[in-house]
Amino acid sequence: MINKFSETGWQQIWDASSLQDYRRCPTYWWYRDSRRLRFAGGEQTLAADWGSAWHLGQEVFETSLWDKATRKEALKHAIAAVSSQYGNYFEANPDTKRNLDTLIRALVWYEKKYRHDTLNMLGLPSGRPGIEVRFEIPIPRIPERWSGRIDKLVEYNGDYYIVDRKTTAKTMSSFYFRDFSPNIQFISYCWALQSFLGTKVRGLIVDAVQTAVGFTRFGRHTYQFAPRQLSEFERNMRTSIIQARKEHKSGYMPFNESNCNAYRGCQYARICRECPEYRETWIAEDYIVAPPRIKNA
Repeated sequence: MINKFSETGWQQIWDASSLQDYRRCPTYWWYRDSRRLRFAGGEQTLAADWGSAWHLGQEVFETSLWDKATRKEALKHAIAAVSSQYGNYFEANPDTKRNLDTLIRALVWYEKKYRHDTLNMLGLPSGRPGIEVRFEIPIPRIPERWSGRIDKLVEYNGDYYIVDRKTTAKTMSSFYFRDFSPNIQFISYCWALQSFLGTKVRGLIVDAVQTAVGFTRFGRHTYQFAPRQLSEFERNMRTSIIQARKEHKSGYMPFNESNCNAYRGCQYARICRECPEYRETWIAEDYIVAPPRIKNA
């Protein structure tokens, strides 16, 4: 059993999020992933929490169906689960688009829209449904490992696909789905399943829900990856991790000035603006250390 991070702060188990952070800016990865620094005042997480509640509702619904519940019973179980876990939270954080009512509406409407779904959920060797599947695998030719969590495994038109659930308040147009390609998360999941877990995956399907004040909209889009694309991802990923290891070992993580104001601005830019000798003082005043993640097996 190894920890995700070593005692020196080096990341031993990587995932799509941390690789994306490193490629955005090595210093950003150092502050966010290795040191786990967060604003002392907290971060706005309502959109992420609504998405987590949606995932919970879908997981309970589909697990109940797998366990032979009727669709009506499964929907009741899902609504009860999200109401119990997130009801008070949404009441304390009012929002016109992301609230308990829009969440329940999305669950009900989704069940109606996909009542005769052509995506058939796959079972695992354990006999449980292929939802919320966690994995951790070796990365060829380096000591680090790769991990992830797959929302759902399905069979569609005779082929295997990964399903990834997304939530948004944006208009679900072709531009919305185009922004997911290229995508580290998607191609890494297909690479992992095809290269190490022995599953021939044709691609990934984004199963998206758009929430608004007066309506809920659903949409799906399929992404497929050729073998050479998967090999290219592996090579690029390994190269980035090797470079990150060299920088971490040297004790200096360079920052990427071109991204300081990208992505709606970097939360660590206020640190990087200061002279190096003053940065730890700013960190002590404005940031806290987030709790460590659970050990990975």
